[in-house]
Amino acid sequence: MEKKLTILLFVTLVPIVTAFAQEPTATLTLAQAVEAALSQGADSRILKKNLDVGREQYRLSVSQNSFALSGSLGESGTYGFGDDTLLLGNSLASGFNQTPQAGLSLNAPLTSIGVNVSPYLAANPLITNLSSIFPGSPLVAPGPTGNIGLSVNQTLWNGFPGGTGKATVEKSLLALRGKELSAESGKLNVISAVTQAYFVMLGAQRNLIVKEQILEQQNTLLSQISALQKINQATAVDLRGAQINAQSAEIDVSSAGNDLHIARIRLAQLIGWPRDREFSITEEEDPQMPVAGVDEAVAEAMKRRTEFLQIELNRQSLMIDRALIAGRRTPTISVNGGVTVIVDWNRLNSAGQGSLGIQLGMPILDAGAAGHQLEANRIQNEVYGAQEDQLRASIATDVEEAYELVQISLQRLQVARLTAEKYDLIFKLKKAEAQYGAASTQDLLNASVDTANAQSAVVRAQRDAQLAVLQLRNAMGY
Repeated sequence: MEKKLTILLFVTLVPIVTAFAQEPTATLTLAQAVEAALSQGADSRILKKNLDVGREQYRLSVSQNSFALSGSLGESGTYGFGDDTLLLGNSLASGFNQTPQAGLSLNAPLTSIGVNVSPYLAANPLITNLSSIFPGSPLVAPGPTGNIGLSVNQTLWNGFPGGTGKATVEKSLLALRGKELSAESGKLNVISAVTQAYFVMLGAQRNLIVKEQILEQQNTLLSQISALQKINQATAVDLRGAQINAQSAEIDVSSAGNDLHIARIRLAQLIGWPRDREFSITEEEDPQMPVAGVDEAVAEAMKRRTEFLQIELNRQSLMIDRALIAGRRTPTISVNGGVTVIVDWNRLNSAGQGSLGIQLGMPILDAGAAGHQLEANRIQNEVYGAQEDQLRASIATDVEEAYELVQISLQRLQVARLTAEKYDLIFKLKKAEAQYGAASTQDLLNASVDTANAQSAVVRAQRDAQLAVLQLRNAMGY
């Protein structure tokens, strides 16, 4: 009884454990494959990181064009030695003195503001001694003092509205827009690569199914001819031909399985899945021409291709460079000012000094450097125009070529289907004729090979048509 219970538990639990241990094979759609590639694929992650770098570089240029506040705190010590009169004549203090210092500075590309404070400077013992020796001297012995100084410098014009720092920010923003365009173009490339890998795997998946059907068909024929050969209704040549066809079909199945395995790995790598993950993909309908005509395809490409936007960004950056070069030929105007206040802490007396200035800088001679830069800038702008014209012609040619390839591929798919139907009918006819002796066994074998080749041709034509449509969509900027 105990042995029967053990066997019953084993029979009951093993299927359950096996069901949990085996992960069901996933079935992937094209939309799911694209979504997975964009969210977790290696190429997509790299694109996002590169775009993040561009954003941080732009933020850095904005920060560098903004105000920066810095502070300082310290203390200095001096020691005057030697002849007191000589020290006094050179405004030097005798003995040891300490001076605490603190400062704040606020800086921007066109503006700088500084505040420096020395809250305590010890009384000069030299002047104190001389005042006591010469009571009638005009020297008045000051007590400990402190001072505070404020300085301001403002550039009003240096050749570019807002200053060269603003020009740097504008160029950095254009560079960020360029990286965004590159990221968008890279995203389209990821989608294209995944779609292509998907259709390659779909073709391999279809091919394996067809090859397995062909193998089954050839094995059936081999069994039939082997039976006929035993009753002398088929020759040894017929049997050998059937054996060759069956063995070739088996080799084709093995090859198709390897092709599907590699295609699955390539797709898995693109979408961020493990290389050894088993999955299949869903069937797709036959491809269709995505546009009504070649003119519409070219027009869509001209609107959607990001290369034109990149050239326009380069041209805008070039215009900023031109403004900077021209600005170096204009005067630079800046104003500066400052106030220094000294306080005697014993007598609470104070004194100060203020200053205000204006400075005008004017380029006089640069040996023609600015002129050469402006000319190079003008020529580069013409280069961008030539690149744009060349790009339009190249895109139009690529789109027209891809459009015609789609047309031919769709026509070949139609012919392949008709051919497969034809050879399938011939095979069925030869099978019927062979039953009544109207067709030889060799005719039946030849018909089986013809229909197998025609079925494989349909699979290839489907894959080629889908890839041709993908190439056209890529050329159109989708």
